[in-house]
Amino acid sequence: MSEKPPANAPGDELTEKQKLGCYEFIKDLNGTQSLIRAGYSKNYAERKQYLFFQNEKVQDYITHLQKKRSKKTGITPEEIVRRLLRISERAERDDELPSAIRALELLGKHQAMFTDKQIITEEKNPWSTGDDQDSINKDVDRLRKIAAPKLKVVNGGRTDFEEE
Repeated sequence: MSEKPPANAPGDELTEKQKLGCYEFIKDLNGTQSLIRAGYSKNYAERKQYLFFQNEKVQDYITHLQKKRSKKTGITPEEIVRRLLRISERAERDDELPSAIRALELLGKHQAMFTDKQIITEEKNPWSTGDDQDSINKDVDRLRKIAAPKLKVVNGGRTDFEEE
């Protein structure tokens, strides 16, 4: 019967400076400033903070710190949502609309209701039959036929498109 080696605790594989960077990050969620406060150079913090926080071990340690803080304070995201709901309902009942609106705004942010969404669709040009030279020539001929009656006036009665 073999025993499993004990699992590493979150942060065991990080340096003290990396741990401090994570600890500073959970204070205000500002990556650049948290690294500067942890003792990294401003240049490093500005250029490398994305990579620093993409590190899986760093992310695990931040999650660990956030859970630890939630457990210590007893405040979970679910509790905050419940409280905001109560605040908005009471504020509406008491006709304190600015407070109700603010609570609802925070709930909406939590649900990511106010993020800008861009829907990008690619529409095929109905006038184009393709990109090869044959297709382009067909498209030009078709457009000539469509535009020819109107071009008589513009071109002084000429319907051919030859240059002078």
